[in-house]
Amino acid sequence: MQVRAAVAAALGRGAVGALVVEAFRTQVVAGLNYRVLASVDGEPAVVITAFKPLPHTGAPLEVKAVASEDL
Repeated sequence: MQVRAAVAAALGRGAVGALVVEAFRTQVVAGLNYRVLASVDGEPAVVITAFKPLPHTGAPLEVKAVASEDL
């Protein structure tokens, strides 16, 4: 649950309960960039920016930023 931990840290919380994806988009690069609009515990939405490298690298999904802005 790397994404939940990153969102909780960005919001200054110990944990995040409900994380509901409202919209998302992807961009193909040397892997995939994700930009996800999600509501957290029924509160206003946050934007999660993440990167998933190509499969041959064996690297995990990396959360780059969590912000409260429009998608």
